[in-house]
Amino acid sequence: MQAGLGHWGALKLAWGYPFSFVSYAAFAVVVPEILGHLVLKQPWPKNLWSDMGYAILVFGVFGVSVDMLYALQATLFGEGQDLATAVKKMLVDQFVFAPPANFVVVALLAWREGGFSAAALRKVLTLDYVVHHYLPVLVAVWCIWVPSVLVIYFLPTALQFPMASLILSFWILIFKFIRKG
Repeated sequence: MQAGLGHWGALKLAWGYPFSFVSYAAFAVVVPEILGHLVLKQPWPKNLWSDMGYAILVFGVFGVSVDMLYALQATLFGEGQDLATAVKKMLVDQFVFAPPANFVVVALLAWREGGFSAAALRKVLTLDYVVHHYLPVLVAVWCIWVPSVLVIYFLPTALQFPMASLILSFWILIFKFIRKG
């Protein structure tokens, strides 16, 4: 596993942000969609390609922003793998970066579900939507990602983004399973 993640980390270092885009898009969209179909027996939606194209764009950009966050935190807090460094990075990640970044992702996906209408966008930008739709997602994010990013920040810097991509795939599968129910 370490060798595979090491190779993946080396590819990420060689290709930079385009790799971050492709990696997050693949592990947030393509892998969960295939596994959702094969494991959860979810049917292929009729608008699969357009939905996946949009989600790839959203999660690819999100992946670049996560990679930029990891680089910024390595600069701010160092690349140490001690508890104090990991906790500082986790706090910034989950309580400064994650709330607005995840809101943008949720809002963009909800806007798409609303047919990209102005009414759908206005609905997403209301306090009611934030309280009843986004905050439950944010709490779920914290339940999974607070311990996950602590593990991530104990890894060498080159392995952090690849591990985050893998965890993201499981995170998306949890949501697919919940939506199926």
